[in-house]
Amino acid sequence: MREIILDNTYLVMLLPLWIFLIIMCGRFFAVYVDKKIIYMLTLISSLAGAVLCGVNIFSSTGEIAEDSFSFLRIGDFCLNGGLYVDKIGLILGFILFAVSFIVQLFSVSYMKNEDKNYRFFALLNFFNFSMSGLIFSPNLFQIYVFWELVGIASYLLIGFEYKNSEKSEASQ
Repeated sequence: MREIILDNTYLVMLLPLWIFLIIMCGRFFAVYVDKKIIYMLTLISSLAGAVLCGVNIFSSTGEIAEDSFSFLRIGDFCLNGGLYVDKIGLILGFILFAVSFIVQLFSVSYMKNEDKNYRFFALLNFFNFSMSGLIFSPNLFQIYVFWELVGIASYLLIGFEYKNSEKSEASQ
């Protein structure tokens, strides 16, 4: 059971990152990506995250699942990365992805006339990845890295309309 929870949590964390990379690389390399495909990928990633966190909440027996790997080793100093999954983390992940799904569902109609709305939806996925990494971090180093990524994603989302000076100044 522990392995299934860890595998689902890795999927929950990495799916928004993959969608972010698909959207940004597709636009960067001038590959035609339809707006409807971008909307569907974004909504599916949030819905899948909410569903998998919900399934893990009800299937776990309150046990803590932890996975770690050696990230950086210098002499005797070893910095580990990985996941720490408990019931509270799963509940927070469910809330994150459920609220994100509702925000993205609203944003589909709200942002339909924007020129570069693909970037907005890519940044929403990057924000989801950063927040889920923050929720499931097992150590202080990883919390710091994901906290900074959340800050960068928030800054980019707030300053999305950088041509409008009032909205651009709000991000500073």
